Amino acid sequence: MPREHVKMRILRTISTLVVAIVCSSSFANDVYIEQAGDSTDIDIIQKNGTNTLNDSTDAATISGDSITFSLTQDGNLNNADVEIENSATSSDVDIDVAGGSNETNVGIDGASSTTVDIDVTGDSNWVSVCGGNDGATVAAAECTTGITDGSTSNTANITGDSNKVNIEATGASQTNSVTIGADSLDISDNNTVNISNDVTGGDVVIDMDGQDNTVDVTVE
Repeated sequence: MPREHVKMRILRTISTLVVAIVCSSSFANDVYIEQAGDSTDIDIIQKNGTNTLNDSTDAATISGDSITFSLTQDGNLNNADVEIENSATSSDVDIDVAGGSNETNVGIDGASSTTVDIDVTGDSNWVSVCGGNDGATVAAAECTTGITDGSTSNTANITGDSNKVNIEATGASQTNSVTIGADSLDISDNNTVNISNDVTGGDVVIDMDGQDNTVDVTVE
């Protein structure tokens, strides 16, 4: 399939920057982002499937304070790799995926007071927040030191079957929440959740609606 490439390098030099990218053509879209600076609002919408946001060897970097990052991917076979750098404090990352066989990787390299919210609707998707403990063959987003700073919240809401969710956390004062069967009208089966919660004062919250789901939580 022909691909439409959108490459961006954002180096903020003003107090507030708002960037919106909408990729809705019939072609697959590749978007590359490298962002630095405070008070940045980035919104990306990719439609029709087979889209990418960076890749596992060169994740989209988000650095700076008070960043709002929103990604919507619609369709099948999409890939997204996002790296929240150490300087990205008090930032919000919101990712919405609808379709099947999509891969979403978020790395948090020591960022503090950061919120990651991932919503997935569909089957056979893979969601990873700073980890590789699910045995997946595809490398997770770069994550050199894990989630090392406190006051971080990671949430994954999954509706569908045969999805994998992986969260591997280190640091204090974190909440890692996973909901399987987020849509009460659509029972979700055969999903796998792996959480490694190597934290002090951290919380793990799991809510599951469905059958033949597997949960593995390690707390150290």
